[in-house]
Amino acid sequence: MGGSVIGRFALCALLISASALAVPLPLSAQGALSAEATRLCANRFEASWLRRGDTWVTAHTVGGSGGGFTQPLGAPQRQTIFVEAHTVTSRLHERGLSQADTLNGIRWQGGVNFFAKALRIHRDGQWGAWRNGGVVFQCFLTHKHNQWSVSAVDPVIASGQQFRPDPGQMPGEAPLQRQSPEARPQDRCRPCERWNEQQRRCVQWRACY
Repeated sequence: MGGSVIGRFALCALLISASALAVPLPLSAQGALSAEATRLCANRFEASWLRRGDTWVTAHTVGGSGGGFTQPLGAPQRQTIFVEAHTVTSRLHERGLSQADTLNGIRWQGGVNFFAKALRIHRDGQWGAWRNGGVVFQCFLTHKHNQWSVSAVDPVIASGQQFRPDPGQMPGEAPLQRQSPEARPQDRCRPCERWNEQQRRCVQWRACY
């Protein structure tokens, strides 16, 4: 009888311990992880996109063999393709975690999509026409065992090596943007931020969370 009671007590304690590991994070902690995910993805975006007024520009080196090897006969010539995105915004999406995810140490998983209202592509020495935009950059994150893993893709140009171009590398034609003799403070805002004229600073969108 005593052994049975002790066994039941041990089993109950084990179940409580296991379930405690799977308790969701408090909303404050979850919000902090969402904010950190937004910041990490904004940094990844800015590492490969150049801000130019109302637009962002990225570049891809595609074609050719690279590495100093002889170009194979009939292979595409090596060139740099530029993508210019107009009016970029971002949206955070969080994936719901299962009990197995939580027990495996995952505390947050999701990503950030960056959208453009319009975009155009420069290839073969000329700019193409502006067209309706969409997702121009995707960032995926997992917070596991107190560490972040981050990956990103460009769905517009899926091949080649993406990089952030220098202003001097831009094609000759001026991009569609409002020119001003001095840099505007709102140009420093990140894609998930908006300029607040009253506060005279960039503030983060609620949509980012």
